[in-house]
Amino acid sequence: MRHILITLAFMACISPAMAQYWSMGLRTGIGMYSMKDLDEFQELRRQESGLPLKTTESYPVSPNYRIELVYNSQRFISKAGFFYTFNSTGARSTVSDYSGRYDLDAIINGNQLGLTFEHLLDVKHYLGYGVYADGNFSWTRLRTLDFFQIVFPGNITYKYEYDFRAMGFSSEWGLYLQYTYGHLRARFNIGYLLDYSSGLHLAEDKNLWLVLDNEKLRPQWDGLRIGLQVDILFKGAPARVKRNE
Repeated sequence: MRHILITLAFMACISPAMAQYWSMGLRTGIGMYSMKDLDEFQELRRQESGLPLKTTESYPVSPNYRIELVYNSQRFISKAGFFYTFNSTGARSTVSDYSGRYDLDAIINGNQLGLTFEHLLDVKHYLGYGVYADGNFSWTRLRTLDFFQIVFPGNITYKYEYDFRAMGFSSEWGLYLQYTYGHLRARFNIGYLLDYSSGLHLAEDKNLWLVLDNEKLRPQWDGLRIGLQVDILFKGAPARVKRNE
């Protein structure tokens, strides 16, 4: 990591202003994640409740948000820099009637902080396309809630909450299409995320793991991600780049 930071700083200092420049991007997108372990865990929770709960959500397609600060050039690595991404999804099983309700909720939040690299394959007028690769450190938080309430004939409420954590690494590989005009750049990307997270453990005790069938359960952020991004190109960026016209 230290050598990469030194390399990026060196490139920023020696490169011509009109060929190289910094940009900041904001992205929003959707992700379709595996979550096989946690999906099985939710089903086990539902069965062990002994009640006719219905699972209304089980880690569905969900949004993600990203911010990045990168260095752009016209070399083989056309873009390199830093990014942070936030992902969130969850599950719910519930039953309710006139006498009360019972909910089993799970919310999982994922964070990724890392480096991104791109290779611009071609540009014609304002339109370009290329490939990208991300590598990052990730940390995940899973919160589960068992909520039970009876309102008739008496009022009884109880809830149990648990907080689990996991850490790991992930990488994303994909393609992008971009349109540049002046100091703004819009892009569409599609990629596949590979996740290598550790098992989930209680936040307050790293020796207590979330286990199913004697196997540690882990978040599985593996899946397809699609996004739309807007970049602001800082001073020094060319207003228009032409290639292969």
